[in-house]
Amino acid sequence: MRYNSFEEFFRAATGSEPYPYQRRIATVGVRLPDVIDVPPGLGKTAAIVLGWLWRVLTAGDDSVPRRLVIALPMRTLTRQTVNVIPGWIASLDLEDLVGVTELVGGMSAEGHSWRQRPGQFQILVATVDMSISRMLMRGYGLSRGVYPIDAGLLWNDTHLVVDETQLAPASTVTARQIAAFQTQYGSVATGLTCMTATLDTALLDTVDNPFDENTIVVRIGDDDLTPAVTQRLNAKRVVRQLLTATDNPRILAQAVAERHRYGLTLVIVNTVDTAVSIYKLLTARNSPLLDTPVLVLHSKFRPADRDRQFDELSRLDNVVVVSTQVVEAGVDLDARTLITEVAPWASVIQRSGRCNRAGVRDDAELWWFPSGKKSPYDRSDLESSADALRSLEGEPVTNAQLLNMGSEVKTSAPRLQTLRRSDFLALFDTSPDLSGNDLDISPYIRDTDDLDVSLAWVDFGGEKSPPDDLVIPGFEERCRAHISDVKNLLKVLQRRNENLWYFDVAQPYWGGPKWLSLRAGPPVRPGQVFVINAVAGGYTPALGLAPDSTAAVASAVSSDSAEAEPEGGQRPASDGNTSDSGAWCTDR
Repeated sequence: MRYNSFEEFFRAATGSEPYPYQRRIATVGVRLPDVIDVPPGLGKTAAIVLGWLWRVLTAGDDSVPRRLVIALPMRTLTRQTVNVIPGWIASLDLEDLVGVTELVGGMSAEGHSWRQRPGQFQILVATVDMSISRMLMRGYGLSRGVYPIDAGLLWNDTHLVVDETQLAPASTVTARQIAAFQTQYGSVATGLTCMTATLDTALLDTVDNPFDENTIVVRIGDDDLTPAVTQRLNAKRVVRQLLTATDNPRILAQAVAERHRYGLTLVIVNTVDTAVSIYKLLTARNSPLLDTPVLVLHSKFRPADRDRQFDELSRLDNVVVVSTQVVEAGVDLDARTLITEVAPWASVIQRSGRCNRAGVRDDAELWWFPSGKKSPYDRSDLESSADALRSLEGEPVTNAQLLNMGSEVKTSAPRLQTLRRSDFLALFDTSPDLSGNDLDISPYIRDTDDLDVSLAWVDFGGEKSPPDDLVIPGFEERCRAHISDVKNLLKVLQRRNENLWYFDVAQPYWGGPKWLSLRAGPPVRPGQVFVINAVAGGYTPALGLAPDSTAAVASAVSSDSAEAEPEGGQRPASDGNTSDSGAWCTDR
């Protein structure tokens, strides 16, 4: 090997020196750690990816898993991560040794190639939905025949990394249980690492996999306090209350305009509706911000449109960004002014880490305001966080101080369902029940209030239903939405004499697809893809999901790259294999 030390290896990949904790992950012990508990902005992704790769190159045997799966809580994070890792591998001249694949819904045919090369070293950057559902033998978006293939590959010779565990509590608990079952049933060369900046040991202490003295945890130690690390850890921002609780976006928009100073002002609120309302007011003709650029970021954008927003943000020196929780993790923003709606304490810490992130400012400000009536969070958690922030009024605080206050701030335990051994064994029967439905695995992956589907706008060629040869739209054309969004959007579309359509993989047909209503089939399921006539509206590139918009929706990508091979090769056209066939159905 051309590198004599991990320091030289890390420097070649990233152009910078590794922190001591990153070196420990790569070189200390016989395996990667169980937990990485490190503050934001200190390179956890580089630590685990390059640590795994260094072990691959230096192990001399098959003890290091061939696959590294980075499971992230949001799609907004997968694209950013998968854009960085290939650069490291190219700098190390290891492209022929290690493949990098983004494992998300609606992948191109290239996105499925990882399963065709099981002997190659692979880094899979996935959402927790896509990775955990596959390990539970019910892979979202997969045909039934592919369930055991992906399950077998991810159950063996794979090291799973659940990143930002505080944003994926259900998946974290399930991953810990799966790790225990892998050990009990003799899976080959496996491992699990949970990464977070706000460690909650209750999520890691599961029935079959306790968090105890045998758990390997990597934290920042005294030897990690280099000048660069110390500068980031000592980064301060002055905490001030912005205003009293209000649900009036006009008041919030005016307050944002008054607090903006040249540079990045980051506004983080708890709901998409609030973010969009503030954005509209700040970009109106009589905006109080005058000519200052304003961007809105949230989860309900198509990936290509969201990427354009981030690209524009990277080019602007003076900008106001109105966002939801999507910037809490994995997004490298460094705001001069942070304005945040109060949130559970772990989220407050993550949001604070986006203000004076590099620690080079002495005038950073964190303004907060109590949450209004419409919030996705537990009211008692919000009140506890608000009390803690009031106690800091006017004080410059570091993220370390906020972390140390965590034990004093009440946080409700999430409602989680634990995967028990009997539940796990039942999953090996992948046949549907008598009604044609699968065992519901969603409680093991997401909180029941956070179940997602995808929406895609397609040109129906002047017809009211999708053409028979329509290919399931690829990832770039899909907009994430909650199941409740689907129900609300349907009401709006039906007033326009339009519908939602979905490809039902369980619906057999003879000689061609059938168009069926959702009410005649199973209910909306997490991971489903719904297609909407482009002329029906309901989305804009600037706002994202916008049911009130009646403007026709243009394709997110060029026509030669818009199509993706669905999971399992499924298309709404007969291929002679009824087990893989299906039909598009209307949600009317």
